[in-house]
Amino acid sequence: MLVFGSDPLLGIGMVLLASSPGGTTANLFSHSSVATWPSTSPLTAINSVISMVTLPLITGLAIACYDRGDEVALRFVEIVKVFALILVPVGLGGLLRRRNPAFPARMDRPVRIGSALILAVLIVGIMLDQRADIEDHLADVSLVVGYVVPRALGVI
Repeated sequence: MLVFGSDPLLGIGMVLLASSPGGTTANLFSHSSVATWPSTSPLTAINSVISMVTLPLITGLAIACYDRGDEVALRFVEIVKVFALILVPVGLGGLLRRRNPAFPARMDRPVRIGSALILAVLIVGIMLDQRADIEDHLADVSLVVGYVVPRALGVI
């Protein structure tokens, strides 16, 4: 992003997104592919705990790299909220599965459909909210992802 002179805030946002734990979204994809809870949720919890250290570190480096410390701040309270949003549902799901194993089996299909719908609504809502900036940002991101990454990997 620095090489192409793109918006520094877009670059920081991309670093933040790339360094964020997959959490709920990863579990949605795992659930959709019929992965088992014992194989996915503990990994999500471990990933989230590790990310509590790496996320602020990596994002702080990006803010320093772009020299935007006066415009962008990574507040500890917001970090805790994000991780609570990931870890609390995973923990509650584990407790529910332990106390009543039949209930998760009954809810499998409705949860899968509901999760996909919620994800679709979120994506559409965010795109509508950001429609004024999407065209500019899409051009920046497309150049980096479509040209620079394959070039760096030796594909082209």
